[in-house]
Amino acid sequence: MNWIQKIGAKMLWPRIKKEVLKYVESEEYQKKYVEIINKKLDLPNLSEVAEAKLLNQIYDAGQEAVSEMIDKIEI
Repeated sequence: MNWIQKIGAKMLWPRIKKEVLKYVESEEYQKKYVEIINKKLDLPNLSEVAEAKLLNQIYDAGQEAVSEMIDKIEI
């Protein structure tokens, strides 16, 4: 990466980071993710409602971890 690309990346990173975090933290994306996984995953001892609740909790934990990691990235 040459110096012009590095400067461009440093200038654009805050905006890119903001957009990525907005996407990761989006309730709409979470709903879609949980819906897709819930259709493909069957946990025999749980109802569909309980499965959805569990997947939402898993997503929330992952969302928090990913958001923190993205937030700490500096270019």
